[in-house]
Amino acid sequence: MVRRCQGEFRCTVLNSIGAGKPVGEIAGQFGIKGQTLYIWRNRHQIDRGVGAGTSTSESAELAAGRKRIR
Repeated sequence: MVRRCQGEFRCTVLNSIGAGKPVGEIAGQFGIKGQTLYIWRNRHQIDRGVGAGTSTSESAELAAGRKRIR
């Protein structure tokens, strides 16, 4: 099962981004670098199935499989 967000703080930040606030404003408000917010937003979109890429749960499964193979 894919979690919506990782941690309460990250959920709050992602909800602010989803509400349409500019990333620069949110970065200043929460004291986070803008690049970090873009990474969190992209990962959240991938996990929800909106963006293209490997989800967090799929990445964990692949890592576990590679570890077993080694």
